[in-house]
Amino acid sequence: MKKYSIIEIISIISIISLFFSGFLKTIVSPVFGYIDECILIIYILIYVSNLLIKKTKTISKNSIILILNSILMVILGLIGNYASGYQNVKFAIIVDMFSWLKFFFMFAIAYEVVKLERVNKYYEIAKKLSIFFVISGYIIYGLILIGKLNMGSRYGIKVFSLGGHPSFACAFYAVIISIFLHKYNENKKWIIFASILEILTLRSKAFGFCLLVILLILFLRKKINLKKILIAAMGVVVFVWERISYYFLDTTASRAVALITSCKILKKFFPIGSGFATFGTVMSGAYYSKAYYEFGLSNRWGFTIKNNSFIGDGGLATIIGQFGFLGILIFMMNIFIIFNILKKLVKVYKGKIMDIIALVGYIGISCTNETFFNSDVSVVFAIVLVILIKKYIKEKEEVNKEENE
Repeated sequence: MKKYSIIEIISIISIISLFFSGFLKTIVSPVFGYIDECILIIYILIYVSNLLIKKTKTISKNSIILILNSILMVILGLIGNYASGYQNVKFAIIVDMFSWLKFFFMFAIAYEVVKLERVNKYYEIAKKLSIFFVISGYIIYGLILIGKLNMGSRYGIKVFSLGGHPSFACAFYAVIISIFLHKYNENKKWIIFASILEILTLRSKAFGFCLLVILLILFLRKKINLKKILIAAMGVVVFVWERISYYFLDTTASRAVALITSCKILKKFFPIGSGFATFGTVMSGAYYSKAYYEFGLSNRWGFTIKNNSFIGDGGLATIIGQFGFLGILIFMMNIFIIFNILKKLVKVYKGKIMDIIALVGYIGISCTNETFFNSDVSVVFAIVLVILIKKYIKEKEEVNKEENE
């Protein structure tokens, strides 16, 4: 049996717990709904311990900027809370605050915690977990088909879910498929099996993501360039255009209404937003924000205090509403930093980074109809993205070493 470090054991247990969190929070305790926040805290503690015990003093410039930007977002959000007065429940503010650290802050911390000398092992762990999750997924769907689990139906087909909203399973299996894509030739059957489960979530973004994966395999496997990436992106946009036009071009649709309202909030509190747990987040619905009363959404289906199922679908609208113009600038800077890292990989590795393009592609698709960056599974995206990036760097080092010998 291979020896695993405490960090690796904790990470494995945490990710498995997150995968089953939809069932655990229903059957065992609602506390399991905060596993993703716990993963973030665990990685922060690991990094701090590395600084104190191992006296690790080096940190990349990109990580420093992402961490500082995350701190600025926290300050900006708290100022917005004070200025708007829309949310007075401290618990809601704190939970929502942590949720906005899940991607960019987690990416920065994970980039420092995941060391190059162990990244091959991290990838193997990720691959083994992915196989376990695919097998578990088929067992769960079998239970759904025989009526032991009721996850609802869509288009007359039983929906595949992990005990919560199907979007969680949709995002989780997008990560799994991306992990398998790193070694496409070795993992073809697992990519197919995972893609079937992805499609069975019956989400529009699942269909769009699987189309993206097909386009990547058909056109980008041998050589990647900007033209091919744009063609693949356009193919996905055309495929999901009907849903995009419904959600955003129809001014009566819930997401379009949320976007219009977020612009009103931005205008009122310019250049900041209304703060944490005030608009477009789960916490803003659970601890009903005054913003929905003020902007006339409290009587609209899906935005009411008793039925707020549409509130968490804000996407870009949530960022605009809660963080305003300054928040948008910070988000754009964070995206540019990560894009710049990936741009360098494209130049060096050409046709090898289908996995990273797929992962980032899902993020782009997801952002059209939900607030991805503070979602339950965003911490996993951040960790896996770091592992894949460092895996390529490590592989390049190994090739260079062999060539020099």
